[in-house]
Amino acid sequence: ITQRCYSGGPGAQVLGSYLEGPYFTPQNKGAHPPELFRELDLTELDELVAISRQTLRVVALAPEKTGALQAIHHLRQQGIRVMLGHSAASWAQTQAAFDAGASGLVHCYNGMTGLHHREPGMVGAGLTDPRAWLELIADGHHVHPAAMKLCCCCAKERLVLITDAMQAAGMPDGNYTLCGEKVDMHGGIVRTASGSLAGSTLSVDAAVRNMVELTGIAPEEAIHMASLHPAQLLGIDSHLGSLAVGKR
Repeated sequence: ITQRCYSGGPGAQVLGSYLEGPYFTPQNKGAHPPELFRELDLTELDELVAISRQTLRVVALAPEKTGALQAIHHLRQQGIRVMLGHSAASWAQTQAAFDAGASGLVHCYNGMTGLHHREPGMVGAGLTDPRAWLELIADGHHVHPAAMKLCCCCAKERLVLITDAMQAAGMPDGNYTLCGEKVDMHGGIVRTASGSLAGSTLSVDAAVRNMVELTGIAPEEAIHMASLHPAQLLGIDSHLGSLAVGKR
């Protein structure tokens, strides 16, 4: 990824890399092998930034881990965004992470504490905190359409459509691997042997169509969620993310 960022090459420009893990907790591991999870280490984070030659843009971590708030502050000082996920954090722990400079939630609803009326959890914190960007896998499988609609009701200007796509995207049903683990795709849905969702086969254009069809928002609103909003999250909206004079 680092070489591609600097060399350009054919096709879409690679803006940088997104480190999802290994600083997670096993309660909401998703398809991540929990034996690879580890504790936060600022020296190790600095080494990863150096290896990336400054192309690391986002780090996802669990905010309840020891040293998480210090790590968030440390990464933000280097201009790196921090997203929260694969975590059993409470509402209060999530709020503390936003206070420390975290930017939002990794694939909202998936791999995190859900919304409960006495413990609003990570989802409740993300939906109600105006500072939080909410990534959403809008394939209709990872998140129920009504829950997608709830995001629009609470955070329409803060939604970022992501694919969370793995290698089977665009391929026929069959057997594939994810993080070295065998996964099976049936009807376009990828699962591990234990039945957990293992990434998606979604494309960004399909995500935009799904938002319009399943939640009833306007096409231009859904398009912002796939273009302007992610550019704003990354701090590059001065030259990318929308059509305007002087922008690319």
